[in-house]
Amino acid sequence: MRPRFRIVWVAAVLALIAALVVTACGGDEDEPTPTRGPTAAPPTATTAPAPTATRTPVPPPATATPVPIAPPTPTPTPQGVEPKRGGVLRARSLRDFEPWDTYAVTSQFSVEHTLNIWSNLIALKAEEPGTLEADLAERWELSSDGTVLTIFLVKTAKWHNGQPFTAQDALFNLDRAKNPPPPSPPTAILNVNLSRVRPITKMEAVDASTLRLTIEKPSASFLANFAAPFLLMYHPSLGKDSSNAIKNPIGTGPFVVTDYKAQNTLTTKRFESYHRKDERGRALPFLDGVEFQFITDVNTARAAFRTGRLDCGCGFDFTFQFGNELKSSVPDAKILTFSRDSFAYYLNNRAPWDNLQVRKAVMMMMDFKEVHTLDRGGLSFYPPSIMLGPESGGRWGLPASEMLALPGFKGVTEADRAEGRRILTAAGVDPSKVTVKIQSTANFPDVSQGLEAQFRKMGFQTNLILTATGGQLSSSLMAGDFDFSGLFGGRVIDDISDTVLDYTVTGRPRNYGKWSDAEVDRLAADQEGALDPNRRKLLVQNLQRRLIDQSIFVPFVNSFSTWPLQKPVEGFRQGRFAVHMGLRMDTIWLNK
Repeated sequence: MRPRFRIVWVAAVLALIAALVVTACGGDEDEPTPTRGPTAAPPTATTAPAPTATRTPVPPPATATPVPIAPPTPTPTPQGVEPKRGGVLRARSLRDFEPWDTYAVTSQFSVEHTLNIWSNLIALKAEEPGTLEADLAERWELSSDGTVLTIFLVKTAKWHNGQPFTAQDALFNLDRAKNPPPPSPPTAILNVNLSRVRPITKMEAVDASTLRLTIEKPSASFLANFAAPFLLMYHPSLGKDSSNAIKNPIGTGPFVVTDYKAQNTLTTKRFESYHRKDERGRALPFLDGVEFQFITDVNTARAAFRTGRLDCGCGFDFTFQFGNELKSSVPDAKILTFSRDSFAYYLNNRAPWDNLQVRKAVMMMMDFKEVHTLDRGGLSFYPPSIMLGPESGGRWGLPASEMLALPGFKGVTEADRAEGRRILTAAGVDPSKVTVKIQSTANFPDVSQGLEAQFRKMGFQTNLILTATGGQLSSSLMAGDFDFSGLFGGRVIDDISDTVLDYTVTGRPRNYGKWSDAEVDRLAADQEGALDPNRRKLLVQNLQRRLIDQSIFVPFVNSFSTWPLQKPVEGFRQGRFAVHMGLRMDTIWLNK
């Protein structure tokens, strides 16, 4: 049996027991990277001003009833059916994501295939990102004061070269996460996991199979972050050079690399000494191996699936447009869909966006309903929220009724546009003389161009720059030369500490806009130390309200994902986010 337990935030743990025993900008289709020069705004219509709109962070009454899309459910093995062993799964992988180092900004989304080569210490259950699972850690205990975490490793866990996995190996990785070495190669910025291990003040190997971590103070989010899929355990031979992950891919995961052709295929075979078992105690993995085919072009991928050269598009989103087509051309195929985490927009803290009234005017005139229809045909759940809302199975997000009452989300009227223009004028901003530099990603061209169109409707000039990958977008934002950016996904756990705080708290590594809001910082600190789940929920929701009220981090659309599986594919675990532990294919088997 694989032990697991629902994440009980430290308060509940401390109240019940002194020792806690064990009982989690995804990418999509790539397109060429266009760069456009300034685009002239259309003429601005003159409309009589309306009274100034005001907002309050107190939850408003419902103004509409959205139709929720059910949270994803796993693909269970039919009751009484014994999984069959053998066979090679042919899986599409969107891109190579070199250098396969999930600590690097440019390569974090290599989890599509690296989760099958390397392991975590603690993992998040794919279908329930609020549930922890054992991985290389057999169990763990938390001290009575919530500041010392003792991790007991699986003593039989081995590297692919036959060496035992030890506490010293774990320390190599945790130290690398907490003290990132200089990038090697220079593009491999290694700060992806820094915030996840930041609370650790001391790390020690008690013995070969026991790890002891001291954290600065009790943390409501530490365990969830520690279990994020990006915090993989790499062999110490990786050293300081990320490219060694490809040159010498020694892992502890379910599959061993047997052949690799850059940007073409990655072939693996079953690791016979893999340490994990399924919930009934059966040895994993079931497959003989997985062949990852790197297919960037969606039409090529579609043709490969239709003709049977692919068994699954079970990595990142296969693109929703072909769901109905695949259902008709491959009648037996299983087409899985669900509305996943939200995308947010982000302004740089420079003129004129450093003026709160200007930011509020933009939000007042931003028609989120219109933008919603541009992403995947408007199939996702509306309205979006910073965290997963209760309608989508989340525990921390604002309810849909509250989001629908906010400016922009309830729809934009001519009176709203007139008031927004009045506010801009009062702030001394003539939008026709301001060029908004928009840094976004080519993975979502329709949405990016839709956001640009919103600014043009407001009367601004625009310069839209689409980067090819999320990593390149991060590098561009880090340089600080932007006015507006769409941040497209990347969430892996249902917790405010994942992604959101890194972009918004003073001094955080991905706070590209250099925002510093005392109330945001206070709420972020208070919720992290809130050991009572109910109090933490109130603080987390107030933090979201503050971010939206200040127009610092504003959700603009929920994404919609599609995964096609050929009929024989069983045991696929459908995650709730773009990055999830279901990308590890150790439970998949072929019913043929």
